[in-house]
Amino acid sequence: MWTDNKKAISEVNKILKKLNKESLNKIPYEILNEIEKNSTVNVDYIDTNIPLEDIYLEEETKEILAVITYNYFCNDIEKEEFDKELKENEIEYQNELKSKYNPDNLFKNKKLENNLQQDTDTVKDKSLIVYKENFFKKIFTMIKQFFKGKK
Repeated sequence: MWTDNKKAISEVNKILKKLNKESLNKIPYEILNEIEKNSTVNVDYIDTNIPLEDIYLEEETKEILAVITYNYFCNDIEKEEFDKELKENEIEYQNELKSKYNPDNLFKNKKLENNLQQDTDTVKDKSLIVYKENFFKKIFTMIKQFFKGKK
């Protein structure tokens, strides 16, 4: 089977059972049989009276339904449009990845982060440091001031 996701297979099975006989006959028997055999999860939460777009489905369910639709229900023109849309989506996705993980940008951002960290560390180093005199130093300073005052 194409997937181990029993919930997705069960969702697909529930949706396919609502197809009319003519549409169902377009899908090979072996595929329908595999879906039926691997459908083990109870998916009563799917209300088939609601439009498919309004039902929350697993992503894998949508993918399986898209493959079935493409292979068994689309004519050549619809397949071309579907392919075109898939290519556009792939190009958009690749551009997004390229901008997000572009090595030049990664190093630029890293340099900026390092500079900011160094600036922060410098500010911390230059902050006011309060020195506490220890007991003996205080006594020594007092004695020293005492003798300076006597002259």
